[in-house]
Amino acid sequence: MPLPVWNIRQGHELRNTLQFLTDVLASETAHEQRRKLRLAPRHRVQSGFVVSGRRRRQLELKLARHAGEEWELPLPMFGQALGALLASGSGSIPADTVGRGFVDGGRALLGDPDSDVRELVEIDTVAADTLTLTGTTASAWPAGTMLYPLRRARLVAPPDLPRFTGTDTYGEVEFELTEPLDWPAYTWATTYRGAPVLPLQVDWSQDPVVSLPRRLLPVDVQTSVQSVYDLPDVPLAGLQVAYTAVGRNAIGDLYALLYALAGRLRSVWVSSLARDFEPVASAGSGSTTLDVEAFGLDDAALPATRRDVRIQFASGAVVYRRITNVTTPSAGVERITLDAALGTAIEPGDGTVISWLWLARQAADVNALAYWTGDVVETTLAFEGINHDL
Repeated sequence: MPLPVWNIRQGHELRNTLQFLTDVLASETAHEQRRKLRLAPRHRVQSGFVVSGRRRRQLELKLARHAGEEWELPLPMFGQALGALLASGSGSIPADTVGRGFVDGGRALLGDPDSDVRELVEIDTVAADTLTLTGTTASAWPAGTMLYPLRRARLVAPPDLPRFTGTDTYGEVEFELTEPLDWPAYTWATTYRGAPVLPLQVDWSQDPVVSLPRRLLPVDVQTSVQSVYDLPDVPLAGLQVAYTAVGRNAIGDLYALLYALAGRLRSVWVSSLARDFEPVASAGSGSTTLDVEAFGLDDAALPATRRDVRIQFASGAVVYRRITNVTTPSAGVERITLDAALGTAIEPGDGTVISWLWLARQAADVNALAYWTGDVVETTLAFEGINHDL
């Protein structure tokens, strides 16, 4: 007996949640060892729905029969419209398959999942622009017909069904995939000191948040003022940023990045992307020193997690450097010495942005992706700084 098919329409709010699992062994000094405990993340797909009339009756009957079973779930975030007529008896389907969840030996659905007019097909092999089927299509499908990858899934819990009339109901449903949703490997564009650099730009529709927590150990013997020890003795800077991916390529890159980060597993360099240093004098491309407006750099030694910078020049080029020394050549000016030449000249006020850079990992093993449409995704990424010796 074929599995029931559930339709999650793209027109409703849609959320895809990736759940990784990391074992983090942390010391009191904030040094860590981390182990990946899942080969691939669990996926949950959540959406609202509104149904009326016959569709409502069908839905309630399906839930009464199958709520505790597996379903065939068309993945709406990876759906696409056919560009041309697909004739009956076709053994292949022209389609953009990259980053769409199609796999060799998998399944796909043609048509409207919520309609009686639909067809499930078995996939033999997947190429970048074609799905080769194990058989042939039973019907002809016009241009504009939707094509979805399928995954087996189970309801996290049967949905409640409020009724605002005698024929209408609405609710919210959440499925967890019971088949893996793998993703192509991610290629890091830039590394610094042996670790990758986070490539995403901040979405300024939400305020980025930088925090500077300390890992303090209080000791209270009750008979006196309690003692507090800062064993790491470094700021473990946190960063929370919103990110919006627009277009299929950007969305595919976002998924690949999240798979590469694997929740809390991977360390990456993150930047505040703020103007943390203000140059006050010219510096040539071969210079290893830079004069900046004083703000206390020379007051004490820089902690291990606060000595690297990201430099974005007016041209848009970016370099990463380590501060090796700080002096005060004159009042109101601090001179930073870098571990390598700038590579590009800097003039005061030319638009160069110099930001703090620190090593971090994601703060949680869960990433939630909210879809506006199939081509626009929003998410929030939160990172925790780690104590490191790089």
